[in-house]
Amino acid sequence: MISPHRPDRDDADPIVNSVAILTFGLGSALFPAIPNLVTPAAAVFVLALGAATVRRAGWSGLQPEDPVLTALLVAFLAWATASILWSISPERSISRAINLLPIIFLVLVMLSRGAGDLLRASAPAIMWSILAGAGVSMVFMVVDILSGMDLSMAIAGGLYGGAERITADYNRGLSFVLGFCVVAIIWFKLNGYTFVAAALFGLALLSVALSESHAAKLATILAIIGIILASWKGRVGPFVLTTGFVIVALAQPFLWAYGAERLSVDIPFLPSGMAAEARIEIWDYVAVAVLERPWLGWGLDTTRLLPTFAERQPAFQVMDGISTHAHNNALELWSNLGIVGLMVGVAILGRTAWLVVATVCHTLQSMATGVMAWLFTISFVAYGLWQTTWLAAIVLTIAVFNAASLHEYSRGARQADKIAYGENLT
Repeated sequence: MISPHRPDRDDADPIVNSVAILTFGLGSALFPAIPNLVTPAAAVFVLALGAATVRRAGWSGLQPEDPVLTALLVAFLAWATASILWSISPERSISRAINLLPIIFLVLVMLSRGAGDLLRASAPAIMWSILAGAGVSMVFMVVDILSGMDLSMAIAGGLYGGAERITADYNRGLSFVLGFCVVAIIWFKLNGYTFVAAALFGLALLSVALSESHAAKLATILAIIGIILASWKGRVGPFVLTTGFVIVALAQPFLWAYGAERLSVDIPFLPSGMAAEARIEIWDYVAVAVLERPWLGWGLDTTRLLPTFAERQPAFQVMDGISTHAHNNALELWSNLGIVGLMVGVAILGRTAWLVVATVCHTLQSMATGVMAWLFTISFVAYGLWQTTWLAAIVLTIAVFNAASLHEYSRGARQADKIAYGENLT
């Protein structure tokens, strides 16, 4: 169980606070226009966090808050690396395994005990930065759509050398920023800033409603349902959500295999037309690949080389070339690393759900359920599992939740903590 230690505001590291303001403030403003910024932002933030942890607590500060979760993450990396032995492209699998090393390292640093204390002490800086950055990006998006002035296009174009209209790019960046917002909204509510929480919630909902992303709309609906469920039955929410994810993940190959011939493109969470057909055709050949090699898979990061595309391509109407990734994390994980890799992934999710139930208060369990619902939904319809932008966004989302997980500054939490942990909080 995570320690009940409540860092005081004075425990915050000034460097971590400064980097947090840049990462979550400037980042939340720019990620929608420049999604690729999320990777260097995550790296800089976590490295600054790790350096501050070692400086304050020595190397012992990097001890894991949960050794079981740490062991599962290391086991996942080991299995992914072992897949090189049977991969259809060993050189590609080796390259991806090398790329995964720093991601796993960043996660392990962020989940260490000392880093957790610094994150929680920096919670105010992180949450107010998210409010400022997300507010700016969402306001620009709303103004763009309602006025047709393309103000943010001009800004993004100047920064990014002629970016596409931000309302298109926003469909990707919105996935990152709204994950932060779910946590920030509840944190503000817990700390008595009800008006701020309501304003951010309303702006987020308006942005999602105006967005072209059907996946973002569905993810938001399910996140709200998850929060309501967990608010009613706090300990049930994370377990129900994780169980549902596992069931849906196991059903994926049987749902989509040979789908090009038998499935309509009129699916609620996908846009109509070619985008939906393309998704179905991608999931079709990846699902067939899972059925052909269910146990060990085809090797780490081999989705763009799966031979089943050539087998299935004559039945396709849209896809004339193989996709770079599966747009479905469960299918990609299973097709690449087999049922063993999928089960290790499921174990990581299960352990995370247990930690949420065992270590945080009832209200924060609802926050975690909402964040998990959001991430799970997006993972089934967008992004490649091994995309560094997606993995970095997950890393930063975990950091935001960890910062809020033991909310020292909540006006109602102090009394609850005294009841739970005794009068002398250390």
